[in-house]
Amino acid sequence: MKTREICLVFTSRTVDDGLPEAGSQTRSVLQGRLAEGAGGLYLFFTDKIEGTGEADYIVKIGSDEALLRRSGTLPLRQPLFLGKPASGSCELPLGAVPTEARAKKIEAVWDSDNGTGAANLVYELKLQGQYAGTFDLNFRYSDLKHGKN
Repeated sequence: MKTREICLVFTSRTVDDGLPEAGSQTRSVLQGRLAEGAGGLYLFFTDKIEGTGEADYIVKIGSDEALLRRSGTLPLRQPLFLGKPASGSCELPLGAVPTEARAKKIEAVWDSDNGTGAANLVYELKLQGQYAGTFDLNFRYSDLKHGKN
């Protein structure tokens, strides 16, 4: 699978109990890689998790499904299916916990001619059966060769 070097703006918002003011937001500007193939778009990048360290991410986004994989700090494997629950796992400081997520939105676009694109994943997450919040992951990316972002 051929990859492209990209500039990636990654914004993560969490909404707890349906109240935006109870949630949190982080924004990172990173370099990463993008690939197309096997039924989806792939994003590869490394980011810092506040208070814990660095993690490597692989995000696969298809038409109505996605997969979040994080290795390093707080490993995670969470499949997402539009409107359907999916089981996953997360390693927290206290140990491994089962997760369940239901995607509300899975979108990704990539314009290879202009070297730009965006993706958005919105999902509700449960940790050990308990509601942990709604997560809104937003990705904007541009090919480093095009110099846009």
